[in-house]
Amino acid sequence: MKGKREEIIDCVIGMIEESGGGVDSISIRAIAEKMGISVGLINYYFKSKDLLMEECVNRFIGKIVESFPRYFEKYKDLNPLARLKKLSLLNLGFLLSHDQIATISILSDLRSPSEGDNTEMTAEKYLSLVKDCLPKRSDEELRPLTYRLVYSMQTSFLRRSVIKETLGIDFSKKEDVEAYNDRLIDAIVR
Repeated sequence: MKGKREEIIDCVIGMIEESGGGVDSISIRAIAEKMGISVGLINYYFKSKDLLMEECVNRFIGKIVESFPRYFEKYKDLNPLARLKKLSLLNLGFLLSHDQIATISILSDLRSPSEGDNTEMTAEKYLSLVKDCLPKRSDEELRPLTYRLVYSMQTSFLRRSVIKETLGIDFSKKEDVEAYNDRLIDAIVR
């Protein structure tokens, strides 16, 4: 049997899904109304909306990261480099199309890094893809490359407006994102 705290988290994750990844429109009052509970009860379990959203977003993103193998399987017929490029492009596309939750998740991992956080889970999922591209290298050599790939995707997402000004890469243009992704992957697996 779930406790009230978990019920609140489940409700908020459902609201995030319904909103297409937006969190700004989700208020504590709206959560309370949807659940038929008081605002005070939500505040008892979560000291602020930001903390509630951070936990819910991290769980939501965690579920998505856990589903990566499904996508890996979908593109198994591509050669390893093409598969890595395709899947990292999908990842960048997700970040860009889910700006609010992606930002919350990445900043949460930067602020409070921990074993098993979404950044680590993402890197561990990508390790097999990088390994397929560089089969003669050991996991010891590949793990830092894989983390570099994930960190680069996250940083470029967070700094996309600066990158547009300094490097002329416009992350709102599909062709720029694809070219950036190709260069990034080529640099990682060379």
